Amino acid sequence: MRAFFASLLGLSLLAACSPVPIAGTYPVTVEPRMQSVSHWQALADQVVDAAAPRLPVGKPVFIALSDRGAKSTFCIAFNNYLETALWRRGYGISLTEVPNGSAIHYSVQAVPFEEWKDREAIPGFFTAIATGTWLGIQGSTHWGLGASSAAAAAIPGAVALDLANGAFATPTDSELIVTVDVQSGDLEIYRDSRNFYVAGVDLWQYEAAPSVDTTVLRPRVVGYNVYE
Repeated sequence: MRAFFASLLGLSLLAACSPVPIAGTYPVTVEPRMQSVSHWQALADQVVDAAAPRLPVGKPVFIALSDRGAKSTFCIAFNNYLETALWRRGYGISLTEVPNGSAIHYSVQAVPFEEWKDREAIPGFFTAIATGTWLGIQGSTHWGLGASSAAAAAIPGAVALDLANGAFATPTDSELIVTVDVQSGDLEIYRDSRNFYVAGVDLWQYEAAPSVDTTVLRPRVVGYNVYE
């Protein structure tokens, strides 16, 4: 009992010495990391799947690409992936915005941070190590004799580590906020914002590049009489 009160007193003194609130954090969540153009395509598919139930049936969809976005590697690719996703789901693509029609607008905001100094291990890392150690002990003491049994018992723990290693990517010092909204006439019928990690060296792919000439973005086939 004395030890309990001594510990309680020590904690009280420690709390009294703290001049500012202790920094906390949010519950553990998963934020995807953009690492390939396949991830851009997956995002376009997810956006179209989410917005499709709210798109007017039988009307073409216009995808707005701003002058600034036309100079961004990501925006050009994302624009094309959106068109492909709509086509595969039976929607027509309008090359111009029409009154009372549907239009998809999106914006990309890059948010760089200072590089983290205190990286944390992936969730479950220490649990997996402890599980593998426990299985090794159980194998060597109860399931058989020799190191071979211990090694065999540790295999499930190693498998758990491999799965965790493949399921989680390393956080980066840069993030993206991709916001998509769908308008039909004067109404906004769908809106969503998503966050992503992205490597700092890849930020240029999401920002406008004024030095790149992207004058012709939508080549059109024009019919004419070859005999005239």
